[in-house]
Amino acid sequence: MASSDIRTYIKKYVAIDGNFVDDFFGQYDLHTNPNGFVVDLAIAAKWLRTTKGNLKKTLIKTYAHGIDYEITKPFSGRGTGKQEHVLLTPDCFKALCMMSRTEKAKDVRNYYIAAEKSLIMYRNNVMQQLTTRVAQLENNQRGHASRPRRQGVIYVVRASSTLTDMYKIGRTVWAHHRLRSHNRALADDLETVYTYETDCVEDVEVCMKRMLRKLQYRRRKEVYQIDIASLKKVISGCNSACINAVYRARSGATKQDGGYYAVVLPR
Repeated sequence: MASSDIRTYIKKYVAIDGNFVDDFFGQYDLHTNPNGFVVDLAIAAKWLRTTKGNLKKTLIKTYAHGIDYEITKPFSGRGTGKQEHVLLTPDCFKALCMMSRTEKAKDVRNYYIAAEKSLIMYRNNVMQQLTTRVAQLENNQRGHASRPRRQGVIYVVRASSTLTDMYKIGRTVWAHHRLRSHNRALADDLETVYTYETDCVEDVEVCMKRMLRKLQYRRRKEVYQIDIASLKKVISGCNSACINAVYRARSGATKQDGGYYAVVLPR
């Protein structure tokens, strides 16, 4: 995957800040040497809510020059106005995030964890698809491979090309076929902006629509007015509630009266 592909994939499938994706994953791709100097110290300082000078002091005191970071000195001469350029390896930046006690550093750590989990899932999905395809060819079978009964995809489609934050949501087992059919039925050929794979697609859809009921657009069915970041958190929260319910059922825990789980959105 190229750098642009990584950014597109993470933005579409992971509920993290798109600006973070551009700032960090835009500087390298899967083929970049993990020990390469690719993360700009100035950008790191911005996200950790600290000064470049303080972060540089920590860097020099704790890490090894030429291994964890490099410093490019400005050209000599009058009036150049150039500042030194400090670049870190991705692992060095992650380590700085672990050391930092700022609230924003916690967010950045969570961003990285979520993004890396998503990329691992992407790799595993590709391998699974290849394995399935090989099995189909070997057995000379036609049609799609079967999926677990409740596995599927929650999809979010932009519902209007003129109104902001208007989205249609739904679920499907075969995402690509369903979304192609859905797009053909729309006059504006509107885009799919987010998809989320889950093992309990029906329960996630029910939970999600309950949470968003008050945000439903009156003139259309299953169209909601909400910003995409909050919508992603609702979907992720409903999936977590489903996983917890399955765990409780398997462990023999007693489910609380009413049978519903709350998904609380941060303000």
